[in-house]
Amino acid sequence: MAEAGTTYLLSKLDILINMLKKEAALLGGVEEEIQHLMGELPWMRKYLHEADARHTIQDDPEIQQIIDLTHEAEDIIDDFVFQVQQHQRRKKELSSVRFLKMRTLKKFIWRIRGLPGLHEFKRQIIAINKKSDKISTNRAKYPTGREHASTISHVNEDDQYLYPQRRIRRRPIVEELNVVGMVDSIRQVTSLLMPPETSTSSGGQEQQQRLVVSIVGMGGLGKTTVATKIYKTTNTERHFDVSAWVYVSQESRVVDLLCSIIVQITRDKYYCSKEMDEETLRKLLYNYLEERRHKRYLIVLDDVWDTDTWEHLDPAFPETNNGCRILLTTRNLEVARLADPSHHNIHALRLLDNEESWELFQKKTFSSGGGCPPEFADLGKKMVDKCRGLPLGVVVLGGLLLIKDKTLAAWSKVHDSVNWELTHGERSYLCAGILAFSYYDMPYYLKPCFMTIGLFPEDHEIRTSKLFHFWIAEGFVRREGGKSLEDTAEDYLEELIHRSLIKIERCRYDGRVKTCRIHDLLRDLANAKSEKLRFLQVNQSNINFSTVTNARRLSFHGDFNNEVLEYLHLLRSARTLMFHKDQSMGHRTSSFFAGICTHSKLLTVLDMKGGLYSGGSIPAAIKNLQHLKYFSCNAASNTKILEYVGEFVNLQTLIIKGKCTYMQNIWSLRRLRHLEVDLTCTEERRVPSKCQLGLDNLTSLQTLSISYGFWVNDVRWDRLKMLKNLRSLSLMFGKEIQIATQFGQNTNLTKLHLRGPLPEFLFPSNLVKLVLSSSNRSDTDLLVVLGNLTRLKFLEFRPLSYTARTMTFPTGLFARLQSLEIAGFPDLCELKMEEGALVSLTHLVIRSCGLLMNLPQRIGQLQLQVLQLYNMHPRLTDGLRENVGKNWDQIKHISSVVISQ
Repeated sequence: MAEAGTTYLLSKLDILINMLKKEAALLGGVEEEIQHLMGELPWMRKYLHEADARHTIQDDPEIQQIIDLTHEAEDIIDDFVFQVQQHQRRKKELSSVRFLKMRTLKKFIWRIRGLPGLHEFKRQIIAINKKSDKISTNRAKYPTGREHASTISHVNEDDQYLYPQRRIRRRPIVEELNVVGMVDSIRQVTSLLMPPETSTSSGGQEQQQRLVVSIVGMGGLGKTTVATKIYKTTNTERHFDVSAWVYVSQESRVVDLLCSIIVQITRDKYYCSKEMDEETLRKLLYNYLEERRHKRYLIVLDDVWDTDTWEHLDPAFPETNNGCRILLTTRNLEVARLADPSHHNIHALRLLDNEESWELFQKKTFSSGGGCPPEFADLGKKMVDKCRGLPLGVVVLGGLLLIKDKTLAAWSKVHDSVNWELTHGERSYLCAGILAFSYYDMPYYLKPCFMTIGLFPEDHEIRTSKLFHFWIAEGFVRREGGKSLEDTAEDYLEELIHRSLIKIERCRYDGRVKTCRIHDLLRDLANAKSEKLRFLQVNQSNINFSTVTNARRLSFHGDFNNEVLEYLHLLRSARTLMFHKDQSMGHRTSSFFAGICTHSKLLTVLDMKGGLYSGGSIPAAIKNLQHLKYFSCNAASNTKILEYVGEFVNLQTLIIKGKCTYMQNIWSLRRLRHLEVDLTCTEERRVPSKCQLGLDNLTSLQTLSISYGFWVNDVRWDRLKMLKNLRSLSLMFGKEIQIATQFGQNTNLTKLHLRGPLPEFLFPSNLVKLVLSSSNRSDTDLLVVLGNLTRLKFLEFRPLSYTARTMTFPTGLFARLQSLEIAGFPDLCELKMEEGALVSLTHLVIRSCGLLMNLPQRIGQLQLQVLQLYNMHPRLTDGLRENVGKNWDQIKHISSVVISQ
C-alpha cells in the first residue's frame, strides 16, 4: 500500500508543475527542485512495492524513512498548492474589478506581484531532496526487482502505476447466497426456530416457549450466511409476526442495539431515542412485546462476542408461550451455553469437506457456469485444499482467481506467492495467508480505498456514497476519460466486490450498491497493515489520546478521557478525522473543536455527523481548515455554522444535520459536488440576501438536499436548469412554489424527492425514482402525469401526498414501475388498478391506510414478488390470512407476504 503514497505524490507534483507553468514568474528555480524530487520518487515507489510484496515493510527502517519523507513532502506541496490557488484567485478578482480607486488598485497589484511563500517552499523542497539523496546513497544494496519478480503479482512497468489498465465495468449482481455445505445446518436451525406443529403435550409446550437458538463457529465459517438464509425465507416471514436483525460486534453499545431492535419491530424511527438510558430502553422494548403477546417475534443477534452483552439484552425479551425465538451467532461457546442452559438449541457449524470446498470454489471462480476446465483442476484443488475447509478462505481465493487470466502460469504464480501458513500478529486463524495475499495482490489504486474501510466500526453498514466521497476527497480516485469521479469510484468498489473483499448489503433503486460490509477478519487485516504504514489508526473503547500516533487518518469509536485537550497537537499530521460516537464534553466541546482547527490545518476530511456534537457555536478557527474537501457535522438550532463554511474554497461535500440559520458565502463554493443541509430563515415577508438560494455558481452539484425556510419565496427556480450534473434532488418546503416546470432540462436527474404542495406536474423525463410527501393533491391528473414517465421504476407516496378517497392507476400507464409504496392516507377507501396498468410491478407496500378494506381485484394478475401491509384495517388483514382468509387466493401466488399491525 505504501507505494500508492509515492504515486499519489507524483500526481500532485505534476499538478503543481502545470500550475507554475501558467505562472512563469513564480517558477524562480523551484521547477528544478521539483523535477529532482519527481526523479527520485519512482525508485522509492518500486522499492516500496517490492518490499510490500515480500511482506517486509514493517521490518525495514529505510521503508519507514521513505514513508516519513513522502508524508512530509505531501504536506509541503499541499500547502503550497493552496497558496498558488489563492494567488490565482486574487488575479482573477483584479481582472474583474472596474473603476477602482488608485489606492485599492495598487494594493491588489502588490498582492499578486509575487508569492510570499515561494522562497520558503523552495527551501523546504531542497531539504526534502537532501533527505532523499541520503536515502538513495544506499541504493546499490536495494533489490533491483528482478530477484523478487515472482512475488509481484501484476505491476512491472512504472507507467502502469500511474495509468492502470482499463477496467471493464462489471455491475455486481446480488446473487443467491452460496450455501454449499450448509444445507443441513440451515435445515437443522430452521427446525429449532420453527418446529412442526404439535399437540398440547409437554414437548409441544416446550417448543412454544421462548427459546434462544445459537449458531456457533470460528470466524469465516459462515454463521451469518446461515442466519441470513433462514431470516430471508418466505416461511420465516410468514411464521413470525415481527422480526429484527442487529449486528452486535465487539464495539457495539447495548443502547444502540436496543434502539435498533425497537425501531425495526415498531417500524417507527421516533419510538425511541439514543438519548434514553439502557434501562429505559429495555423496559420500552419489553413492554412493547409484552403488550402484543399474541404476536410471535424473531430477534437475530449476529456476532455476539461476550456473555456480558447477552446478560444486558436478555431481560428485554419477555417469556411467551407462542413460539417466539432469539437467534444468536457467536464464536464464543460460553455465550451460547449461557443463553440456552439446556444446551439443546446450540448448533455448531463445521468446516467444509474437500468436495464441498471444491464446489464452492468453482461457483465463485467460474460464475458463468461450466465448472473448472480439466487442465486447471489439479492446481486448483491443491490451492483449495490449503484453505482447510474455511468458506471465507475458499471464497476469497475464488475471487482472487476470478480476476486473473485463465492460464496455468497465472494460477501457478498465485499458488507460489501465497504464504499458506501465515499467522496474523498474535491471532492465528485458518487461511491467514490467502487473506493476506488478497491484500498484497491488489493494484496500487485499490489499496488505499480498501484501507479506508477500516475507519468504520466493526460490522458497520457502510453507505457507498459516503465511501466514494471519502475516496475522492483524499485523491484516491483518478479521472478516467469522460467518466465522473463518482463513476470511477464505483468501479473501484466493484473490483473489491469481485475480489470478495467487500460484500453487498443493500442495493439502490437503480440496482447499484447502496451499502456494503467487510468481514471482520479482513477488517482486522486491513487495520493491522494500516497502522504499521501509519495510513490510519482506529481508537476504540475509552480513548487515551496519548496513544495517538502520527497516522494520517484517525477514527474514534469510544469516549474521550479528561486529558483530551492536552494531546490535540498529536493530530497535526491528520488528513482525516472521523467521530462515530456522540460526544458531549460540556463547555470543553468548543475548546476541543477549536483545538482541532488549530492543530490539524491540513485536514481533508472531517466527519462529525455520527459522533462529536458541535455544541452551540462553531469557532472562528475553523477557517484554518482551508484544505477541507469533506465536512459533515450535527448542528444545534442556533448554530451559525455556514458563516464560516463559505471559506472552504476546495469543499466538495457538505452535510449538515440540524437546523442552520446562516448561509453567507455558501453559494460561492464552485467545487461543491454534494450538498445536504437543513436551513431555517425566520423572516416571512422579505428574506435577506444571505438567506437566498443562489444556484448560479454550483454547476458541479450532483446531489442537492435542502429543506424549509421562507428563503424559497425569492429563489429563482429557473436556475435549477443550470445544474446540468444534478443526479439527485431533495427539496423540502412549506409553501406552494412554482418549481415543477423547471425540471425538464435536468436530463441527468434520476432521483427526486419533493415534500410540500405542488401546483404543476412536469417532471424530468429520465426520472427513475420519485418520492412525494405532503403534496395535497386530490385529482387524477397527478397519476396520469406520473404514469407517462417511461423510465420511472420506483414510486413512493408518503403521508398527505394524495388526499382523494379513491386512487386509480389508469390503463396502460406505469409500464416500467417495479416498486410502489403508499403510506399515510387516512382517507383512502379504494385502490384501483385498471387493465394494463403496473404490468412490471414486483413490490407493493401499503402502510397506515386505515379505511382501505380490500386490495385491488387485479392484484392476482400482477407479477408481484413482495407484498407488505402495515397498520391496516383488521377487515383487510383478516381476509388475507393464509389458507383461511376469504381473499387468500388473491395473494397466495406471491412469494413474500408480510402483514403486521
